[in-house]
Amino acid sequence: MPVSFAPWTSSPDIIAALTPQYDVTLSVLREFHSSVPGDTDASAPRTRLQTENMEREDVRLALEETLASLAEMLCKLYSERVTWCRALADNEKDRSDAEELWKQYLVNRGDWIKPLGTARTFRMTLMIASFGRSDKALDIAEIYRDYKSLVELCLESRDEDVLHREQTHERLEYYFMHFGEEFAYTLYNFYLQNRNHHSTY
Repeated sequence: MPVSFAPWTSSPDIIAALTPQYDVTLSVLREFHSSVPGDTDASAPRTRLQTENMEREDVRLALEETLASLAEMLCKLYSERVTWCRALADNEKDRSDAEELWKQYLVNRGDWIKPLGTARTFRMTLMIASFGRSDKALDIAEIYRDYKSLVELCLESRDEDVLHREQTHERLEYYFMHFGEEFAYTLYNFYLQNRNHHSTY
């Protein structure tokens, strides 16, 4: 059965079109977060300032929502494409192409997911959780079993808040139970690579 029978919804052309859209959206969002509004004119009407702040907030939320949607869509399309290519492959080249696509996906998916969950990408000091996107990043990583991103999203912050630390422990315990050995192995490797920074978790 030829690989061309794979669904058009995850065709190479569609994937190729969405990838730069993600990159552009992330770039714009970085610039948006790093830009600081100019000095405020004290004589400007308060209502005008409130309007400008509300408009800025709307743009920020729209950009973050778009980025989250694109990240989820790219993971879905790559997964669908690989599944069909594997199922429809009828020779060694087709199988090799499917595995190469899978490798590309594994390399890229963390780069799509993690910017949703940490504000370090935008050179800020606050977690994107305060913007309501950290849970979305975790959701996508859970659905597509990106254990490396799950570990990094849970442990990147050195927040000393007791409640945050308890929530982190609870989340890690849940992943241990839900994903088992594969997640445990990823977490163990993360600790080995970052032992000086995460020894208290």
